[in-house]
Amino acid sequence: MLAALLAFETLGGLVLFCARLVLGTRPGEAAHVLVGVVLTFVYGAYQWSHWRRVRPWRGRLEDALGLTAALALALTQVSGLALGAQWWQHRGAGPALYPPALSAVHNIASMLVLTFIASHVGAVLWRDRGRRAAEH
Repeated sequence: MLAALLAFETLGGLVLFCARLVLGTRPGEAAHVLVGVVLTFVYGAYQWSHWRRVRPWRGRLEDALGLTAALALALTQVSGLALGAQWWQHRGAGPALYPPALSAVHNIASMLVLTFIASHVGAVLWRDRGRRAAEH
């Protein structure tokens, strides 16, 4: 479920970002906001169970990348919820006027999420590859 929500939000966010720049429209904005709220709760539950599985902190590369990804996603979610509150206040009354700084934080944090999640997954796969090679 987490992967599907992250994929939907990633694609939806990229569509919104590009469409707003190129066409001045915001297709799927309501879906992006509502799925983002659901993602916040699902990600919180995932992160809680993930931390219980991987603790204690060991200071390895994948730990640092995972923490950075978690913090970037938390920043993305918090800024997205703040933008979603703006959307909720203006729904049906025309397009919401988002604060530029908050929108920028959300967009930059979103790109950090994509970067660090990919790095974290890559580091874990590389570590596991090394373990499999050592077993044979």
